[in-house]
Amino acid sequence: MTTTKPLDSSIVSTPEGGSLDARDTDTSSELTSTYSQFNAVDKRRPPIVLWMIVAALALWSAVLTVRMEMLSGNSAALEVEVAKARAVALPIKLDQVGGATGDGRFEVGQPQQPVRADGWAIDPATWSGPARVEVLLDGVKVPTRIGLPRVDVSDALREPGLRTSGFSSTLPPTGLNPGSHTLTIRAFAADSDEPYASSSTSVNVVPST
Repeated sequence: MTTTKPLDSSIVSTPEGGSLDARDTDTSSELTSTYSQFNAVDKRRPPIVLWMIVAALALWSAVLTVRMEMLSGNSAALEVEVAKARAVALPIKLDQVGGATGDGRFEVGQPQQPVRADGWAIDPATWSGPARVEVLLDGVKVPTRIGLPRVDVSDALREPGLRTSGFSSTLPPTGLNPGSHTLTIRAFAADSDEPYASSSTSVNVVPST
């Protein structure tokens, strides 16, 4: 015959299937109280995941800022290279004729006084102004000065040697009768009598009223 041992009231079952000595209930209560206090404090702290997200966002922001600066710098450098490529392809640029601006074609009123034609020219081999510039109005040479200041060209192409790449010609009013005229500009290197670049521009003179 099997006998059943009476349950010792000093042993209390726990939900996890373990047991807790009733004599340690005071200690257990203290531990429970301490855990509750710690848990209350811990809940007031931001979760570690939140700190990780904030740190990641800060890092991403810093990287983005650096990338934008790098891209901005690369973009500026690319613009300069494109401008240089254009300058090599078209090393002569006429800015204005008699105060009129244009791109390959200018229109001016019939002048009573000499007319100025200003522009710039570069020597791509040396990234400086040409040694000589000839300007012809309908095939006839006109007085031309070279080595004039063009800081804008130098800054745009980032080439200090182009600071004096400007030229200016004086067109006689007798050669600017009403109608279409051709202005030809030739640029020469120091060691050559043949122009390394030539550009022709149409100038339309409108009759005075």
